[in-house]
Amino acid sequence: MSTHAVPRAESDPWIDPDQVREPLNALYAELDSEIAALGPVCLLSGRCCRFQEYGHRLYVSEVEATVLLADAPPPSRPLDDGATCPWQDEHGRCGAREARPLGCRVYFCDPNYDGHAELLTERFLARIRLLVETLGLPWNYASLHHHLHAAVSSGRRRIEVADHGDSEAKADRPDAVPVWEALDISPSDQ
Repeated sequence: MSTHAVPRAESDPWIDPDQVREPLNALYAELDSEIAALGPVCLLSGRCCRFQEYGHRLYVSEVEATVLLADAPPPSRPLDDGATCPWQDEHGRCGAREARPLGCRVYFCDPNYDGHAELLTERFLARIRLLVETLGLPWNYASLHHHLHAAVSSGRRRIEVADHGDSEAKADRPDAVPVWEALDISPSDQ
């Protein structure tokens, strides 16, 4: 696949996943290799996907969201307002493991890994940005849920949206985020 492309018209909001999949997956493979060399351990606590509960938010670029939406299976649960990842299953596992974006790939709760995620994120995010600029695509770095809601509202992806049933967002309630028992897995099973 060539990394030279004719820039899209500004009015065209859709990115062809086939245009970005191969170079993005090559970057992901390199990142995954560097992370494996560092050896962080995942205990499947599910903290990485329970954004509101643990006080973090997942940001992704437009190309990452495009590949995620094209290649991931249907989400395990309804799309909320950013409290959780819709691909986390009832056991705390990722249902979009192969298509997961950079932010998911670098996140580990392992205290021995502290500081590495930030450095890897900055390096590889710069490389994704260069890819986007080379292809003449929009960067649109925003929260995962921004991209998911945009895909739903544009009709590009069908994802069940959580029905809050009242003016108070269910995601703002303490009972909105399910809690899973941590499962211990070896690094090779990540």
